[in-house]
Amino acid sequence: MSQGNTLILSRAKAAVLSRDYDAAERLYRQLVKQESNNVEYISLLADMYVKSGRDEKAIPLFQKVNELKGGDISALNNLGAAYRRMQHYQESIAVLEEALKLDSMNAQVYYNLGFTYKITGDYNKALGCFETVIDENPSDVLAYNHMGSIHETRKEYDKAVICYQKGLKVDQNHPVLHLNLAKCYEAMGQKSKALSEYEAALRSKPGWLEAINGYADLLMEEDKPREAGEVVKSALRLSPDDAGLHTRMGDSHYRRSAYQSAQEEYQSALEIQPEYMKALSGLADSFEKQGKNDEACETIATLERIAPEDLGVKAQAARIFISTGSFDAAASRIHNLMDVKKDDVDVLNLLGQYYIASGKPEKAQDCQKKIQSINPGYSKYYAEWGDRFRKDGSLDNARQYFEMALKKNPSNGEACAGLAQVYQAQNQNDMAVKFRDISNEVLKAQSQQINQNQTLTLTALLNPFKEQLQSFKDEVSKANTENIKNKSSFDEQFKSLLQLNKSLSTDAQNLTNALRGSKKMQGDWGEIELNRILEISGLQKNIDYFTQENFKNSENQNLRPDVVVRLPNER
Repeated sequence: MSQGNTLILSRAKAAVLSRDYDAAERLYRQLVKQESNNVEYISLLADMYVKSGRDEKAIPLFQKVNELKGGDISALNNLGAAYRRMQHYQESIAVLEEALKLDSMNAQVYYNLGFTYKITGDYNKALGCFETVIDENPSDVLAYNHMGSIHETRKEYDKAVICYQKGLKVDQNHPVLHLNLAKCYEAMGQKSKALSEYEAALRSKPGWLEAINGYADLLMEEDKPREAGEVVKSALRLSPDDAGLHTRMGDSHYRRSAYQSAQEEYQSALEIQPEYMKALSGLADSFEKQGKNDEACETIATLERIAPEDLGVKAQAARIFISTGSFDAAASRIHNLMDVKKDDVDVLNLLGQYYIASGKPEKAQDCQKKIQSINPGYSKYYAEWGDRFRKDGSLDNARQYFEMALKKNPSNGEACAGLAQVYQAQNQNDMAVKFRDISNEVLKAQSQQINQNQTLTLTALLNPFKEQLQSFKDEVSKANTENIKNKSSFDEQFKSLLQLNKSLSTDAQNLTNALRGSKKMQGDWGEIELNRILEISGLQKNIDYFTQENFKNSENQNLRPDVVVRLPNER
């Protein structure tokens, strides 16, 4: 390789490291133009295209490498992966099978082939490929993860758990394995194990939004809104412009009956993402709870415009219209829902609320009978119907349903608060105070539980991130100190050389345009400019670089380069 090509190659590799892919492409193409069949240059150009997300340009290069080498397993493997990323699955499978003819037990090829089969839904073949990968390399955690996700997709949760756990034996801190295991446990109904795995994922990868979202959602499902709120609040410090996090924070406030705070969080989410449906849904509910009927109707109308066929939106609209007394609008949406899912207990719950609010409680009893015949364990409607009866002034019925809710769940704060309001309306002040105190005790108990757990749980989640930040700060501080003491450090020289590359490109054009004199004048001016550029880069003459040094090559010929830059370790 000529000295000039060596310099171009090093500049191209430096450009890739700095993600200046346009410069790298120009330099690599220059090399390929000079040596069109040089496998190294073609492969490097193809790899650069892959790194920059341009698989369509990499594919013909990998094909050429394979042709030049008369069959190359690495080129075929890279070609198969590129086809898969471009969703050309049949082409991917074909070239990977061709690669296996060259090496029938190559683990990398089997991994890519299994990945392609998985995407196309051919799970049996995919599992076979990943099993071969593990036979060849038992420490391949990604293969275990793929196998687990396939079993999970097929709802074979026990098998999925085994695969994820085997992967964690290889790497006990792998965040993706912990997250997938959490989701698997959640699907199996093993909520406590799921919570532990979410926590493990966040210890391994602090601030990971996907894990935070899953963890917060499960905490909400487990009726731990305060704890979910603390998790989300910590995440918001890292990602203040995340609409999803603001929405989850709103959900946490809403579940604790802090409706004004919930409204503010939902509105913050909508400032970031104006048509974010979850935030609009939460905002409509918070308006409803505060009695802001016009705002609630306006918000739900926006939701219906965005998703006119969404059944969840129809159900929410029906509930809000019941609260605002728009019974015709509510009835229309409930009938639409019943056309799609007539015997759904949630729809029957809504229909019962409609009958209570519109003064037809006897029909609500028919809805209750249907609910009990379909799902005897369904209890969500107890507190909701109690609240409808309370607002309608049917206080005895309200008390009956609130008591049913408390019998099902003694820590139901909403039912306690509802009963307190019923007794207050009936002038039974002692009972009102009693249930108001119980409601406050429920909230207090939840807060105390969180205070006891936060030190163990939340601190455990956040401390690794803080430690990583501190470690990073220490490394930066140490690097800065060393750079001050030693300006010729590799990092500084590397940055300087990158700047030199850019400066040389500009100055070369200036030199061409500016100088039309003698060769001697051009040479002298070039030496002056080169020295100036090197000094601007922070290099010192006769320390970091030397000019006009004399060398002899293998043929004893004199070589006299304009400048020699000395890198650390005598390079």
